[in-house]
Amino acid sequence: YEFALKITQQVHSNVVVEVNNYDLDTTAIQADAMVTKLPGILLGVQTADCMPILLYDWKNKMVKQLAQRL
Repeated sequence: YEFALKITQQVHSNVVVEVNNYDLDTTAIQADAMVTKLPGILLGVQTADCMPILLYDWKNKMVKQLAQRL
């Protein structure tokens, strides 16, 4: 597998980004959540006042990253 790190800078919005390529751009994505079906994609999140959450959807074989305000 190829590996790529994708980071979300959480912005308190309803924006969800689907990561569907292995580009090596490490610029933080302005969004509240990311999803991907690609193996080797590492999802990260930068938060201030929220708890980062990672979920795995077994049915769709998809990783989901989001943050929940505390």
